[in-house]
Amino acid sequence: MSSNYPAQLEVRSKEGAVARYELAPEFYASSAGKPLSATDRLVTQLDENISVFEGAAPKGDAAADKIFPVYRAQPSGAFAVPTGRVWVRFPEGMKAEGQQEAMKKLGFSIEESPAWAPHAAWVRAASGTIADALAAASRLKSLPDVELVEPQILTALARKSER
Repeated sequence: MSSNYPAQLEVRSKEGAVARYELAPEFYASSAGKPLSATDRLVTQLDENISVFEGAAPKGDAAADKIFPVYRAQPSGAFAVPTGRVWVRFPEGMKAEGQQEAMKKLGFSIEESPAWAPHAAWVRAASGTIADALAAASRLKSLPDVELVEPQILTALARKSER
């Protein structure tokens, strides 16, 4: 995939836990359910919508074409797929919608602020690209009173085995 994607991602929770991911350019993810080429190999299905393939992904940011970059969690190597959405949370009582202009100046727009958490919102880069969302997500931390900024990253569902 494009070299516009950060080679590494670091996601830090409010509690201080850090998750690290490294770009895996030899893989791509698709929500179309089929590989881009007959020679590409299905590696895993993250959920009912996203499949990871080994093969050469197209150049550029192809999210509009249902193609996503793939990262590997460190040190486990588990597949991780960023969606281009970023979760931003402010203190309770502060409405995320009230920060819309400030987010716009940083290149983001609010996609959704759920009724159960009006102090938080899913935002996207104004360009609509995953690369821009990942590269600029750290700028959102400069907003006054922001508590958490976390890119949405899909990973395989852990299933409990039945005994």
